[in-house]
Amino acid sequence: MIRIQNTDWHSHSELLSRIRYTVFVEEQQVPPALELDEHDEHADHFLVFSGDTAVATARLLDDGGVGRMAVLVEHRGQGIGLALMSHIIDRGRQLGFERLHLSAQEHALPFYGRLGFIPVGDSYQDAGIPHRTMTLALNPGPRQAVATEHFADAAFTCACQARRRLRIFSQSLEPELYANTFLVGVISRLARRHRITGVDLLMCDDQPLREGFHPLLALSQKLSSSIELRVVDPIHTSESQHFSVIADDQAIFAYGRHKDAPGWLAVNSPAQVKEPLESFHRMWPQGTTSPWLRRLP
Repeated sequence: MIRIQNTDWHSHSELLSRIRYTVFVEEQQVPPALELDEHDEHADHFLVFSGDTAVATARLLDDGGVGRMAVLVEHRGQGIGLALMSHIIDRGRQLGFERLHLSAQEHALPFYGRLGFIPVGDSYQDAGIPHRTMTLALNPGPRQAVATEHFADAAFTCACQARRRLRIFSQSLEPELYANTFLVGVISRLARRHRITGVDLLMCDDQPLREGFHPLLALSQKLSSSIELRVVDPIHTSESQHFSVIADDQAIFAYGRHKDAPGWLAVNSPAQVKEPLESFHRMWPQGTTSPWLRRLP
């Protein structure tokens, strides 16, 4: 049983700094001078206790910045990080923040993506470790608008929500959206997770995939029992005005079928998913396996 406590630097600096030193300095080799800064004195801090033992921490700055997220290695894989971040998100809403932001180590992008954070900007180095900035709108309404330049990031965030089934409807698995290394990694992990998990890829035109390497095509050929790719004649897709990424019945990223059309993202929103998911279910049986894209014997 875990317990999360809101605190401050003056009350628990010894516990907070000990956890952070263990994770960042000893484990990740971050220079000690970079680990502590002037923001600690004024930040909201959080401690996670397992029994009487402090096992994790994080902080929230007055500009909505989340940082210094650290879970002791022997307590990872128990859902502590998700519980802590969910607590911080709720705290951000209580404090009236419109948006939270954080600097995520690249290996942790799927973790934060599962919580609805969207990557923005390019990768950068912090203490010698690759990072990406991520943001979360706390009160986006039923749909969060997504600009064209962030389509790939929204597709990734949506895919991170899938626990059982991910469905993608696209023109031709456009590489700028679907060849992203992090998205492919999320899909690979979902497809391998369990015999009941899987991915359905539905596309209108397979010609571009015949002309070069695409990591999702290669993955579907390797994991053909859990990733299925079908090609559908556009005549059978006329009812759908959007291409989409649909995670279970909970999350959707949708974008217009015409160039430069806007997109939108909805997370934890079955009402927004219902109609596009029903449309996907109607189109899927009309799709066929492309003879050009079958796995070679």
